[in-house]
Amino acid sequence: MNEAAAFKIIVGKVLIQLQFIPPFLVGLALVYFIYSVVLVIKNSGDEAKLTESKKSMTFGIVALFIMISLWGLATALRSTFQLDDGSVNQGKIDSLWK
Repeated sequence: MNEAAAFKIIVGKVLIQLQFIPPFLVGLALVYFIYSVVLVIKNSGDEAKLTESKKSMTFGIVALFIMISLWGLATALRSTFQLDDGSVNQGKIDSLWK
C-alpha cells in the first residue's frame, strides 16, 4: 500500500470519529441553556443573581443560534452544489485494504 492510500485511510477514520462532535456540541449548548433557564427561575427573587442568570441564558441562546445556523448553512451549501452527504463510507475505506 502506498503512502497516499494509507493517508486516505487515516483521514477517513478520523472523519468518521469527528462526525459526532457537532450534534454533541449542540446538545451541550441546549443543556447549558436549560440550566440557565432554571437559574433564572430559581434566582427570581435576587436582582443581582437574576441579571447574571439572564446574561447566561442569552449566551446560551446566541451559542445555539450560531451553531444551528452554521450547520444549516453547511447543509444548504452541500445540497446547492450537489456534494455528497458529507459522511464517510466505511465500506469504501475498508476496500482500500484489499
